[in-house]
Parts: sequence; structure tokens; C-alpha cells
Amino acid sequence: MTDRALPHEARGDTPPRPPGRPRRTLSPLDRLVGAPLGFLWLVFLAFLAIPVMACMTVLYYAAAGAGALLHRGRGERRRAARDADEQRVA
Repeated sequence: MTDRALPHEARGDTPPRPPGRPRRTLSPLDRLVGAPLGFLWLVFLAFLAIPVMACMTVLYYAAAGAGALLHRGRGERRRAARDADEQRVA
């Protein structure tokens, strides 16, 4: 017989709780202090995330612009090399 097949009293576990019921009720301290502090923490993280997203966006466009500037002449050089090869062959 496996451990799962034993009733919860024999395993020493806590009895299963009905679904939808919280493990414990919120105390007045939780309601008056914990919940507002959690909400303020959420607002703080949002204010922290906005500048980070803005900086990452600026860095993305700066890197894309720098990449475009560095690789701007590649197509022209390839075309010139291909034209030179064709003239040599002909």
C-alpha cells in the first residue's frame, strides 16, 4: 500500500481543506497595514519599470542606428565587386 493511499491521519498530514476557503482569515493588521504596503510596493515597482523600459527602448534604437551606419556601404561594395567580376569575365 503506497503512502498516498493511506488516510491523512495515518500519514500525519493536515486534513484536506475544502476548495475555495483560505488557510487563514486576514487580521485587522493585515487589512490596515499589509495590504496598503503591498499596494505601495506594486506602485513603486511600476514607477521603477517605466524608466527602465524607456532606457531599453532608447538603447535599442541607438544600437539599430549604429548598426545601420556601420553596414551602410556593404551592398554598394558587393555590387561594385560583382560588376568588376563581370567585366573581367567578358
